[in-house]
Amino acid sequence: MAMRAEAGRAAGFSESELNLAGMLADIDVGGPSSPSHALIARILKEDRVATPDADLQSLLHALESQERQAAMRNDITIRIDRDIRGGAGFAFDCTSLKITAIKKDRPELSAMQLGDVIVAVNGNLVASAPDYHKIAKGAKHFRLTLRRVGNVSPLAQVKPVPKIEARAKTKASAKGAAKAPARPPRGPSAAERQAMVLDVDNMSYEELLALDDVLPPVKKSGLNDTLIRQLPVELVCGGGGECSICLEEYYDGDAVTCLPCSHMFHVSCAREWLKVQSRCPYCNLDLT
Repeated sequence: MAMRAEAGRAAGFSESELNLAGMLADIDVGGPSSPSHALIARILKEDRVATPDADLQSLLHALESQERQAAMRNDITIRIDRDIRGGAGFAFDCTSLKITAIKKDRPELSAMQLGDVIVAVNGNLVASAPDYHKIAKGAKHFRLTLRRVGNVSPLAQVKPVPKIEARAKTKASAKGAAKAPARPPRGPSAAERQAMVLDVDNMSYEELLALDDVLPPVKKSGLNDTLIRQLPVELVCGGGGECSICLEEYYDGDAVTCLPCSHMFHVSCAREWLKVQSRCPYCNLDLT
């Protein structure tokens, strides 16, 4: 770009002319073979003396308008209804706003394709993830406008499926991580040994009550419901990643629980897990 500017100055173009040339070159995406590119080159090289800056500005605006109209022809609008988890059924790259994943059991998203770019929510233009979340975060229903960039091959729309071996290995490792570390076997206590030799079926009611005083109480390994409900709940912004309990991908708006170890899981998955296990299903951190 710097070399091009130096060459332009050497050819006698002013700074304003070079700026206009740069703007025209940026807006023209057809390349050297396009008619508009040839027109720009001819104006700058041959007819510049007789072409006022206002005419060049008009040309610039005309090209911008053509680009907008061409882009709008590729726009589609979809109604989004979040599910009971709050998920929108799709995930997107928070940097580029490109769609990166689409849930298979959401037929209302069939018009959406991987690589589509989010350009508006409820008719309001968005240029960044914060713009999107300002309107869509927490909204149960909203309209999403997508821009289709180029022609997407039908094969490219299919999300690649990992090899069976790799997927099985991932699930096995996740299940292995979810199990508590092995502990040495503990022998029965004196009270437990005594209970083993008791004929419970033939005991009287009074004897069974007395047995309760002898045997230790059964300790539950999960957390109580109050502690589980106190865990923070967040909404996924954009999506991506995977819940290591259900092994399903996160989608935009999914409600997740964050444990003290910073690992996140779907709220429903985490609550069911913590009722029977008081450890993080990913890193085995003891939460008691």
